[in-house]
Amino acid sequence: MERLERLALSPQHTLHLVRLGDTALVVAASPAGCSLIRSLPCAAFEVNAANAANAANAYGQEAAR
Repeated sequence: MERLERLALSPQHTLHLVRLGDTALVVAASPAGCSLIRSLPCAAFEVNAANAANAANAYGQEAAR
């Protein structure tokens, strides 16, 4: 298990992106407990992350012109 990202929504509420084997999980945490929001294959997540990085790089190059 590996924590990939954490996003604080408030002082007591957070979203966590966790890798568990070949699966990426989005988990919400609050004082009331934890809830699974979404589960997807890591391969899909990695492809989307690569696409986002490529888009950001392309935008940066275009903005520099």
